[in-house]
Amino acid sequence: MTLNDNSSSFTYVIKVGFKVSLATYAVYVAYKCFIKPYFSPLKQDMPGPAFRPVIGNLYDLYSSRPMEIEIKWTEKYGKFVHFHNVFNEDIVMISCPKAINHVLIVNHKNYEKQKAFQVNQRLIGDGVMASTGRDHAKYRGMIAPAAFNADSITVMTTVFNMYVTSLCQLWRHNLSQSNDGIICVQKYFKQLTLDIMGRCTFGYEFEALSGCNIDAKNISAVFNRAVTGQLFGLVQFIPYFQYLPLACNREIEAGLSVVRKAIDSTIALKRNSRQRSTSDVDLLDILMDIKDETGKPAFTDKQLRDNILTFMMAGRETATAALSWTLYLLAKHPKIQDKARTEIQNVLQQDRDLANSDLDQLKYIEFIIMETLRLYPPVDVLRRVAKKDDVIQNYKIPAGTLIYIALAVCQRCDDAFPNGNEFNPERFKREDVRDHGVLSFSIGSRTCMGKRFAMTEMKITLAKLLFNFKFSLPSANQCIEPRRCGMFILPNPLIQLKVEPILI
Repeated sequence: MTLNDNSSSFTYVIKVGFKVSLATYAVYVAYKCFIKPYFSPLKQDMPGPAFRPVIGNLYDLYSSRPMEIEIKWTEKYGKFVHFHNVFNEDIVMISCPKAINHVLIVNHKNYEKQKAFQVNQRLIGDGVMASTGRDHAKYRGMIAPAAFNADSITVMTTVFNMYVTSLCQLWRHNLSQSNDGIICVQKYFKQLTLDIMGRCTFGYEFEALSGCNIDAKNISAVFNRAVTGQLFGLVQFIPYFQYLPLACNREIEAGLSVVRKAIDSTIALKRNSRQRSTSDVDLLDILMDIKDETGKPAFTDKQLRDNILTFMMAGRETATAALSWTLYLLAKHPKIQDKARTEIQNVLQQDRDLANSDLDQLKYIEFIIMETLRLYPPVDVLRRVAKKDDVIQNYKIPAGTLIYIALAVCQRCDDAFPNGNEFNPERFKREDVRDHGVLSFSIGSRTCMGKRFAMTEMKITLAKLLFNFKFSLPSANQCIEPRRCGMFILPNPLIQLKVEPILI
């Protein structure tokens, strides 16, 4: 047999093997899409909507406003709903508090966080938010006690006060030159939170509010594009999408390059000069000081960078959304706004920085924030995957089932929150309502580590803004709707309010 004959035989085997593999995969996909769904134990036991071949109920989710289809399904089928993901994978939506408690607390070890979306993973790398199981527990056990304790938050209140004061000064200047007094508050909150997160996470001055730093625009653009849905949706199911030579991918890489270089250079600088003031500590300083069980640094430079990116993205988008919704709701409810302002004036007496002792007295402001987060959680859905078979309230949950925890639906449920669609901060005066709490920061082993940071940031921001300004709607018929932007729920269109300075 000649060399050519061997080559031809090898080529033939490769072709046959490829065709067999392709045929096998086609049969597998056909089984998953057209046969398996009809034999799922969930189909027999749990009600849910009809689904389409291949795409399941994905179109229903992405073609409706956030919370809309989930509320509709809950009203029709109850607090356990069986629907389908792409390729008709089983999903169970739960909005029952007891079931949520089972998944997130009682049997949390059996329910692992769904792997991060491609774009999300690309942004935050292997940070604590993307980690699961033992890795997450290890990360959390090292980071939470060191980075988000009372002393660390106290240091960071100085940063919050400084930037919110700058925002107040900027608005007063802009209003003095404005004819209509209308400000796009959501746009400014994006700048404010970028400045705060840059300074608090790795000591970097983005100068987004002043507009002096071109890096701020590049980094803001990459976060905006990534989290506002332009790179989410169906593309998360396209393998290796991020490697395609597309303009959107080049833009993402350009922005990521800027922020990575900024963080990497800061890490190098801090490693070479470890002397610093305890009054000017940032999250990166704290992470670099953490040691593992052998006494060595707990994190590599890449892990440090990934965690800084994680906290920057999560902290910025959630605070921007929550602050924007809060001011919008206060503008719609002037009596509630006036009551909040009275509380602030009684505590502050004059326009000054807020201390922790002041924040403890702002109970009504806290109720307002909690009520806003109840109605408009920045992240409205938590996703978990069952590692083993389980039973939740008599429903059998097979291993591999995706659990879709509908936070917003649960938090508007009249069982826990009477007249759940109404904005009523007073409800949190009742101890039984506070016991229900809100799930916006999650519960259990993956409770948001930055909850205290976020609440302090929002209370200081709202207190200083309400002390300095009155807010109202530009027109009586202004309508803002929630819009799904990647993993976040943001107002649409951007919130603009009529802002009136208060003489102080």
